[in-house]
Amino acid sequence: MTLITRVAIEVLKARAKDLARPIDESADKRFSLTLFMRQRNLYGARLGEIEGAGQLREISRVPGAPPWIAGAIYHRGEVLTLIDLPSFWGEQTRGVADMPTYVVLGHGGARIGVLVESLAGVQEVDAAPVPYRGVERVGLAEMAQKKGEPVLVLSSALLLSDPRLKSEATTWTR
Repeated sequence: MTLITRVAIEVLKARAKDLARPIDESADKRFSLTLFMRQRNLYGARLGEIEGAGQLREISRVPGAPPWIAGAIYHRGEVLTLIDLPSFWGEQTRGVADMPTYVVLGHGGARIGVLVESLAGVQEVDAAPVPYRGVERVGLAEMAQKKGEPVLVLSSALLLSDPRLKSEATTWTR
């Protein structure tokens, strides 16, 4: 079984466990996130926002696309735009060849692929996330902790609402 398949199974099991658990406000505030690494940062996304993951095997370049568009991929029967978050935020990044995996974030009917260096799977964080208060980065909504290490929690709704990602507002020709 591949790592991607194991992560997908973990996500589904964690979703089922969360749905089966009765709501108890006095219960421990720990909760699960799907964790992944990119440029020495640990990121997380809520289980309901991860729609899949995969190994980057083939990527199609998008002529005239901005540098943060790594390309297009075929994932579960549809073509998805694949972005590089640090580049999207204006940071320097390494080449795509260094990124073996991706995660698919979704909100409503919209989906986007995000390059990642490694998947850490579904894990519990130490406490409920608090609002993110750092350099403004589209899509970062909260901060959590995992064994004292900061976890930057992405919001697919915030990320996908960025006008640069709306296909009707984006022209990728030169």
